[in-house]
Amino acid sequence: MPERAVDDSVYGLVDAVSSHTKDVNPQFLSPRLLPLLPNKYSVSKSLLSPDLFPFYKDDTGNSVLPIPEVLEKSGLNANDRTAILELVMDVAGVNEVVEKSLNLMKNMQRVGLDKDLVSITNAIDNAFIGLERTLKTDQRRELAARQYSFLTKDQLLQLYGENGRLRLFFVARPWTAS
Repeated sequence: MPERAVDDSVYGLVDAVSSHTKDVNPQFLSPRLLPLLPNKYSVSKSLLSPDLFPFYKDDTGNSVLPIPEVLEKSGLNANDRTAILELVMDVAGVNEVVEKSLNLMKNMQRVGLDKDLVSITNAIDNAFIGLERTLKTDQRRELAARQYSFLTKDQLLQLYGENGRLRLFFVARPWTAS
């Protein structure tokens, strides 16, 4: 069988399976190795894409050998489990990433940007939640299939118009009269 035919067959299988789920981004043969947190975008069990050795307990059935559960079932006492978990996190580089993130947040607090960041993030989240409510059926279908869709004029005005939630004063907007 030619290689191209195999690729087409695999993609056809993935499309067939994903068309029966509500997931926007189907995961197929995409395991997550040592994830620190659960994937908030994964609603259902991913096809051949488990979380391998997650650092958290997981009851979804999509994880393979969660480290806390393995340590718990090994018969170690709580102090030893904590020490081993800290060692694994250190070796995996988790501690360094968390430390850098905390330092970034401390620096933002020092210059007073922490409250601004939260309010800006909330404003952007609310803008896109409001925009999502206005999506038409064909736009939702395009988002599910291609991961993008084009906005209508009304949707663009909702975001960037005179009273838009994300109005940018320094950008010329071609849909408004100059």
